[in-house]
Amino acid sequence: MKVYINNTHLQEDKFRINKYTPDRIENANKRERFLVVKGHKHILLKAEDIAYFVVESRITTAVTFRDERFLLHVSLDKLEEELDNSLFYRANRSTIINIEAFDYFENYFNGKLMVKLKTKSIESITISRMKAPGFKEWLDH
Repeated sequence: MKVYINNTHLQEDKFRINKYTPDRIENANKRERFLVVKGHKHILLKAEDIAYFVVESRITTAVTFRDERFLLHVSLDKLEEELDNSLFYRANRSTIINIEAFDYFENYFNGKLMVKLKTKSIESITISRMKAPGFKEWLDH
């Protein structure tokens, strides 16, 4: 008895299975946009357009690749939970960076790293000796 398999159905099943791999499930509920105020308008800001998040004087700011700054009413701890960890990394207590904003890093004092970004508004970020191995792994993932 010969059995004929329709290749189209196999490809559709493969797509459905790949849609639910652990990485995709983990990042499925990640935040993709933010409602922000620009002048008198409320606009949507895509997470992928944000170069980094920074806290200064207890105020969280999203900075885009075009160096636009938007105030957010959320802590970095909450952002760290909500953002896709393959794209964003908590560099230190005050900064979360987008992998697309990364330019290069240099070894710094006592095992720390000095990270240079592609943005104009912030030149470098220091990563602690304790976070340095995790940062390198994130870059190489």
